Parts: sequence; C-alpha cells; structure tokens
Amino acid sequence: FIKLAEALTQKVLEQGEGVLEQEPVLNLVRELSGKVGEKMVFRRANRYEASAGTFVSSYLHSNKRIGVLVLMEGPQNEASLQCGKDIAMQVAAARARFVSAKDVPAEMVEEKKRSFVEEIKNKPREIQEKIAKGKLEKWFNDICLLDQSFIKNEEQKVGAYLAEVSGKIAATVKVVRFVRIEVGVV
Repeated sequence: FIKLAEALTQKVLEQGEGVLEQEPVLNLVRELSGKVGEKMVFRRANRYEASAGTFVSSYLHSNKRIGVLVLMEGPQNEASLQCGKDIAMQVAAARARFVSAKDVPAEMVEEKKRSFVEEIKNKPREIQEKIAKGKLEKWFNDICLLDQSFIKNEEQKVGAYLAEVSGKIAATVKVVRFVRIEVGVV
C-alpha cells in the first residue's frame, strides 16, 4: 500500500492531479485491492507549485493519516518557513476549511444563518439577529483559518500570528490556500 501511494504521488507530481482517474492507475489500485482483500480508493490528489514570491509548506501527522499542504506568499527565510510549518500543523489540528470568512460561499453562510435562526426562533425577535450573528462568528472561528485560535498560543488568532511574523521579517507572509487530507475522510 505504501509503495503504491508513493508511486501514485510520483505520478501526480509528474503528470498532475487528474492522473488518479486514468485507467492504468485505476488498474494498479484494483490489482492491489484484490491482493490485500481491502477496498482501496484514491479519491483525490493535490499538487501545489511555488512560483516567485511563494513557497509550499507541508505537514504529515505522526499517525501518517493526516497530511497538509499550504501555499504561502512571502519571502523564504527561516522565520517564514517556520511560520508555514506552524500553519500546516494548525490546519491539521484545527481542521480549518477556508482561509478567511470571505472565502466561505455565500449560500453556505446563508444556510448556516437560517439554521441558527431556526434554533432560536422562540427567542424575542429583537435579539434573534444578535444571537444569530454571534453564532455565525463562532462558526467562522471554527472553520476559517485566520479566525482560529493559534494552537501554539490559544490567546492569539492565526491572523495575528501571521501579522506578528510579517512584522518581525519586515515582509508580508500570508496563506494563499491549503488542503488537508485525512485517510478515510472525503
């Protein structure tokens, strides 16, 4: 399994993310699946490429079931590379889904707001909006990376940590995008 995963990783690096859908790759997976007697599906792959002014950080959890890639913008130096590693660990631990609240699709926000209003429909009308707004902010704190409490300092938000690192190196360091992959989770 590990050898197959390594081979597929190499194919993704060479040929791109769509390689997992090609028949030769599907046949390799089916063949090993038959040998080990376990159903295996490689659902997705992500490949991030750094260009001028960007770098990629990664994190693989000790259980080898959770991996993270983060595309960062900023200079590459010791502080920014450590920051990238910290951000990747944050994504692994706190399960961020979006970089910031502005990245959350509007329909998802409206659906969540409706569910919060439904939860508090028995409250007086004048306070429903305030309660729903507070619940929405807490939800953003859970799913938006920049709004999350930083795992290395719970009193600091991830956005503030990035600003702190940017100040120390006199250059902006920011998260462009990230992906968190966990074995068995779609």
